[in-house]
Amino acid sequence: MKHRIKNIFTLMFVLIIVACSKKDNNDDLVIKLNPNKATPVKLEEWFESIEIVKLETSSQSLISNCNKIIEYEGRYYIFDSTQRVVIVFNKLGKFIFSSNDFKGKGPGEYAGLVDFNLNLFNKEIEILDAMDTKIMTYSLDGSYKRTIQLAPEVLPLYCYYPVTKDIYAFYTKKSQQRDESLIFYSLSSGKIVNKTGKLPNYVNYFPTTMTVPHGNRI
Repeated sequence: MKHRIKNIFTLMFVLIIVACSKKDNNDDLVIKLNPNKATPVKLEEWFESIEIVKLETSSQSLISNCNKIIEYEGRYYIFDSTQRVVIVFNKLGKFIFSSNDFKGKGPGEYAGLVDFNLNLFNKEIEILDAMDTKIMTYSLDGSYKRTIQLAPEVLPLYCYYPVTKDIYAFYTKKSQQRDESLIFYSLSSGKIVNKTGKLPNYVNYFPTTMTVPHGNRI
């Protein structure tokens, strides 16, 4: 995959789910870490270069709580969960637009943003609207493209990731309607094709950013 999406800040725990071949004993591999014996590491040892981009500050571009940052083709897409908005800047930090431009109850608008992604299969911005159980898609410049209506069985929605053009992974927290689970949903059939049960005990936090490898294995 030629294009890459890079998380700029490591503000969240990243959970990577990998399907491995089964072993005879079916035991989970658990790696124990002791933070008290951690060895300090300099950023220069992990990154080739470090740069600071000063973001434009205006009434439209102020950020309250940064939950996800995606860099793609010279732009920064920032999800602010407090304001329920996606704010877009160029590589110099100049404000371009925000998802508030298409928030509402009219055609092509969303009501309740809970997560967003850049879908590289279609090169589109996707907004997960839990209030209306749908995904709204827009061009990279913010023009409305289409609405993907989801089946009510996927509720309650928390975060998601497009694994393929057709298969989407949705994570749901434990609630009155459903136990904690990771759901794999087919857009073409409008049905849940697979799901996991409760996440392993050694995973005590699931991020708003979901990272799922592409391909036919998860």
